[in-house]
Amino acid sequence: MAKTSWDQLDPSELARQQDRKLRKQIRFQLYPYSPFYRRVIEELQIQADGFMGVDDLQKLPLVDRQALSSNPEDFVLHPSRPLIQRWASGSQLTSIFFNKLLKGIDDAEGDLSNEYAAVHVLETTGTTGEPLPIKLSRRDVAVLATEGMRMLEVAGVRTGDVLLNLLEPSSAGGFWPVWLGAVALGAEQTAPGFLEPEQAAALAKKTHASVVVAIGQDALLLLEAAGEGGLPALRQLVLGPGPLGPTLRKRLAESAGPQVRIVGTYGFAEGRTLWAECLQGSGSADAGYHLSGDLQIVEMISPRERRGVRPGEPGEVVFTGLDHRGTALARYRPGDVAMGGLVPGRCRYCGRLVDRIIGPMRRSGNLIELQLGGEDLMAVDVETLADALAHPALQAWQVEVRKSEGDPRGPDELYVLFDPKGKKDPGQVAAELDRVFRTEIGFSPTQFVLSNRAKGGVVDLRPIPVEAGSVLVSAGWHEDSPRVRLWRTPNPEELGEPKQN
Repeated sequence: MAKTSWDQLDPSELARQQDRKLRKQIRFQLYPYSPFYRRVIEELQIQADGFMGVDDLQKLPLVDRQALSSNPEDFVLHPSRPLIQRWASGSQLTSIFFNKLLKGIDDAEGDLSNEYAAVHVLETTGTTGEPLPIKLSRRDVAVLATEGMRMLEVAGVRTGDVLLNLLEPSSAGGFWPVWLGAVALGAEQTAPGFLEPEQAAALAKKTHASVVVAIGQDALLLLEAAGEGGLPALRQLVLGPGPLGPTLRKRLAESAGPQVRIVGTYGFAEGRTLWAECLQGSGSADAGYHLSGDLQIVEMISPRERRGVRPGEPGEVVFTGLDHRGTALARYRPGDVAMGGLVPGRCRYCGRLVDRIIGPMRRSGNLIELQLGGEDLMAVDVETLADALAHPALQAWQVEVRKSEGDPRGPDELYVLFDPKGKKDPGQVAAELDRVFRTEIGFSPTQFVLSNRAKGGVVDLRPIPVEAGSVLVSAGWHEDSPRVRLWRTPNPEELGEPKQN
């Protein structure tokens, strides 16, 4: 199947396409047929026909998972004959009219059913929460096949490949974009669902799989189960969405051998697709996940201030689908932060002219955003802090972020409270921790404080008022309770009761 020109669109042409598609999506889909967006647009007294393009997208509020899960059906498009007659575009009405003439009323209404009626439901629970249904129509399934095919092309999968899809169809972890994409691409595919590692290795050998798609840890178990002979036909691993740190990637590379390329993906069920690293740049920090700009708009915002960030700055992902029916979302926050931000322009590895999300990806609830000086914000992951503070001389630690001199608009200060083990010298421990901070995180804390707040095996993680101002964020760990926990104040100017993320 010939490649399309989606990945070589001139930026000005892509901007025109996005403006046109966004206008149509809001005016002729979201406003008339989505209960949620119609209500929001009317409550905010926004004119639906006033949306001229991407620059107007910020008129709409941000939507998070809590809003979506509170009433998922509110986000599903529900056209009816009266609504269609009132709100359909001129081209839609013309198409309906001629379809009635040529096919009859029943067939014409069947075409509408194909466009809007749900035929498939993705269910996602994310990291927390009840199952959340994401509905797709026949039209959505066709679009998903296109997106899946593009993802596989970017990942380097070819028409003649033999693909073993080990993702689970019952999950929202990427099975359907891969399955539909392989069908659209014309690659031979075996999709058995869950298998024990030994069974998966045997099937990979039997089918002579050249490409295996699996979650990272499952892929590692498969390679280990393959034994000394390995998988001789394997040339590529495409990893389903999930954590892919340098340690796991290194272990996969060692187990697979130098002839096998490892490509990561990123996606979320609410967006109904996956984006892949390009094969040529896979494993490089700046390769990024290649987007389809003609099918979606991805913004990056500051997790704390909810404002746009500059290209390449860490930002929280905000997603808008440009051609969705079923569950249709605009300005949706899946809760993920790209530590390398969003980078436009041509990829220096594969030459595609697309925007790219640069990882590593982190959950926004685990990030502490710091303004240590100047105007730039720095996003620090709690797990990164935990790694920096994983010192054998500590029995407990706590990190507190405060506002300097109590000024809500002033710079942040980061304090590390620590309890050394036994008779370890606190000064030496603080000096070692400071060195690790500077090396691994890029700055020194404002101050190291010898703490006595760890009592009875519990670190008091609640943000507390201090003389210098409110504590905005507090994270801590104790060796008797090793899970790292994070607390935030409701907002920088109020203390109240803390809320655990």
